[in-house]
Amino acid sequence: MKNITVIGNCQADVLCKIFDIFLPSANIEHNGFFRYASLEEAQSYIKRAHYIFYNANPRNILDDLPQKVKLIRFPKITFEGWFPDDGVFEVPYHKDPSITHTVPHIPIIATVGYYEGLNKDDIIELYNEKTYQTLGYFDKHQQSINILIQHGKECDYDLTEYIDKHLRTCCNMLLSNHPNIDMMVDLANMILIKEGFLRDPKQINHFIADPLQENFIHSVFPEIAIRHGCSGSYYYKYHHKNGNGRICDFQEFLSGFYDENLLADPKRRFYDDISFSNIDISFVRDALFGDKQHQVLSLPDNDKIKNKYPNPYDDVAAEQKWYNAVSDKTFSAIDPVGNVRFNIRDTDKIVSAGSCFAQHISGYLQQYNLNYLINETDGTDAQQLFSAQYGNIYTAKQLLQLIQQVIGDFKAQDTSWQIGHQQYIDPFRPNIANNIFSSRNKVLSARKQHLEYVRNLFVDMDIFIFTIGLTEAWQSSYDGAIFPVHPHVVGAKVNRDDYIFKNFNITETITDLQQCYDLLKSLNKNVKIILTVSPVPLIATYENRHVIQSTCYSKSLLRVAVQSIIDQYDDVDYFPSYEIITENKNHYFASDRRTIIPSGIHHVMRLFMQYYADIDITIPDANPAQQALFDIICDEEMSAW
Repeated sequence: MKNITVIGNCQADVLCKIFDIFLPSANIEHNGFFRYASLEEAQSYIKRAHYIFYNANPRNILDDLPQKVKLIRFPKITFEGWFPDDGVFEVPYHKDPSITHTVPHIPIIATVGYYEGLNKDDIIELYNEKTYQTLGYFDKHQQSINILIQHGKECDYDLTEYIDKHLRTCCNMLLSNHPNIDMMVDLANMILIKEGFLRDPKQINHFIADPLQENFIHSVFPEIAIRHGCSGSYYYKYHHKNGNGRICDFQEFLSGFYDENLLADPKRRFYDDISFSNIDISFVRDALFGDKQHQVLSLPDNDKIKNKYPNPYDDVAAEQKWYNAVSDKTFSAIDPVGNVRFNIRDTDKIVSAGSCFAQHISGYLQQYNLNYLINETDGTDAQQLFSAQYGNIYTAKQLLQLIQQVIGDFKAQDTSWQIGHQQYIDPFRPNIANNIFSSRNKVLSARKQHLEYVRNLFVDMDIFIFTIGLTEAWQSSYDGAIFPVHPHVVGAKVNRDDYIFKNFNITETITDLQQCYDLLKSLNKNVKIILTVSPVPLIATYENRHVIQSTCYSKSLLRVAVQSIIDQYDDVDYFPSYEIITENKNHYFASDRRTIIPSGIHHVMRLFMQYYADIDITIPDANPAQQALFDIICDEEMSAW
């Protein structure tokens, strides 16, 4: 039988209970911080262990252990981001003052308020959004994520997925150092799988009582919770003389704390000795009561100030203020659309083109029976990805050259690429269905017919939706023709030197979009255009820099270029697909941080349909017809493999 000792704080005690279930043949013992009267007694016991799991080394009891004992460090899960007002005191242990234990539930604002002479009612008034902003409470969440990830690395654990599941957008903590049973079971699985005790995770969450729930439980302030897409409250489970372990509201919690702890020091003599381990008390004091920041408590007479010096932002719409439009919203309720310049009528014929993300737009338009114009299909009965078989159009120049080919202003030297024996593809749409032709002439014939289909689309359409996605492209060194991918990505047998990398700048992109507008208007003077920027990050960059930098460059440039067009033409509108997704990136990207999950796509299209078509759409069901809304073909992805 293996002897396993778990050393650490209260989390270690919970892990022992879980280990006992997972490893029934082992002898599991929790060696708590204060279980033994002396260091010698503690060490004499743990020396008998075969494995010691620990998240702390109190009184250095792990020093000088026998070689046969295997030490295994695991992360201590603490997360102040959901509870930034919980001050942490390090209190000396009465049996051995050389060590301390943590008291993590002391309200910081209330403590400082009391020692500054406030009564209970005044202290309660301090708990508001402005105070939280002043003290940096809204920044604690990301700081806590960073700290926990770093702590995990120090223990040789990657806690990213663990944090995403339990902490990033929901709170599974009971206190800042008390994870709930779901977190503890996942932590136990992580530890035991890593150390080879388990092969697969075991989910026993529903079969074990949560011992930490018998202690204090603090709620997340609503002003903090809403910033991360969840709800909060001002309820507590608080142990005090008037209601031991009873659930109480915020006023009762503060009142109990005030009566039992603060009034014990009526002369406020110990204020200078207060020391929280997680925040500088002098900073809180100065921020709330110092000369420069006293307005947290007493604001000036705003009416008099407004009359003499009116604030221009007083009269702007709520959507123009961050705290009204974003901070106070759950992530699914964020709506950056505002107003649209025109609506899509039932009779309007709609054409779409663009990057991979544009295919989601076409899918929803077809699913909800809008008048989506399709002149050229892939030869199947499946839902069509675009109005014609032009494939992905990523850049403004690529769209411009398509229009120029339609009207005869541009004729590319590259008419086909050979990829095998009697196998040829159209270089401008290499990934369409039935894309392989047996001869160059057949490629030319199919392209000629394709351009005629596209011309008819442009002439007949009432609404044109273009999703622009990239600034990077590959260009013919002979005539400047732009292709969606490098020819070698698709196995084309061509000379590499005949194709050069091109990354369009802001001036080039705006000019190309202006020319697209002018040429489309020459074909169809009544067409209205909706522009949107793809929120999907680059899958690869050819620039000599990190792909994140290139993504930021590309998307920022495209957003500015599109805005320039919107500002010039009244019959062009912008729809904020990019903003909807990226503002909710913690919710709407899959684990690869690039793929947009169905709920994100649905959020975009729900707002699109609501504003442009006055249609309320439901969450898609998990059936094949609805799944087609999320199935796309992306030329760009071929560049990464």
